[in-house]
Amino acid sequence: MNKIGVFFGGPSPEHEISLLSAKNIMAAMPANYQVVPIGIDRRKNYFIFNNINCFLRASSAKTININYERGQKIKLDKNIINFIDMAFPILHGTFGEDGQIQKIFEDLDLPFVGASARSSKLCMDKIQTKKVLIKNNLKVADYLEATRKSISFFDVKSKLGLPFFVKPSGAGSSVGVSKVRTEKEYPKAINEAFKYDKKILLEKAIVGREIECAVLGGDIPKASLPGEVIPRGEFYSYCAKYLDKNGACLIVPAKLTLKQIKVIQDAAKKTFLATKCYGLACVDGFLIEDNKFIVNEINTMPGFTKISMYPKMWAISGVSYPKLLNQLIKLALERK
Repeated sequence: MNKIGVFFGGPSPEHEISLLSAKNIMAAMPANYQVVPIGIDRRKNYFIFNNINCFLRASSAKTININYERGQKIKLDKNIINFIDMAFPILHGTFGEDGQIQKIFEDLDLPFVGASARSSKLCMDKIQTKKVLIKNNLKVADYLEATRKSISFFDVKSKLGLPFFVKPSGAGSSVGVSKVRTEKEYPKAINEAFKYDKKILLEKAIVGREIECAVLGGDIPKASLPGEVIPRGEFYSYCAKYLDKNGACLIVPAKLTLKQIKVIQDAAKKTFLATKCYGLACVDGFLIEDNKFIVNEINTMPGFTKISMYPKMWAISGVSYPKLLNQLIKLALERK
């Protein structure tokens, strides 16, 4: 029986979301695998737990908690093979999707679920990802790149129009993202984005249907039926994704024509391959007039909470939660 080390927590602002995702994954893991919970606190200390019932107050991202001192502190070194056969890192944002922990797994020669360190680092950087997608003839929103105080509101307005988005280049789950409509909103948005990265993305706001598509596989990936997100606020914020179950209307599957589905699935798979992803990814973008799909971003470790789109889209496409986990584990072992 393979021992699967489920890694969760970490130093990211998305720490609590990781706990929720890990709790769901461990509860749904097929019986032919032995789950070994491994938590990472905000200071990057590792703790191994005896069983999956290690979470406290786990009803939502606002209340979930874990007492890391209940676990046994360990080092993530070559001795990890005494505890686990492979890793399932359900870590979001910094240290989870930016290639850092993937590089550790690669150096330890430990099989793991998800994209490589190099691909993870690329996809975490929104600006570099856009450049790769453009080279591969995929449509993206117009954008500008900026460092602190390097670009004025009027320069952005003249090139991108209003409104526009201000985003940290290297953060996920809409952390640090603001929608700017006026000059007065601009300084606050800039300061918020720079809390999370030294490089920021200024992006034209696209008017269209917000669509997501889940991708699964390796060199020949498969795409799920797409889902649609209808935010009840200005955009699909961190709160709407994880904290407020009423923050957005999620339509799975999205009401689309067969032609629209094919356009979106083809773009999702092409994005997956262009960024050299592996295992899983969630591609989101906007369906605009003339059935054109604008790729917004690709997430290499999407959420697995009860309201997360990735498992929902696969479930409606005929791949149940346990079957999805089984396929992800098999892909990781095949790559090894």
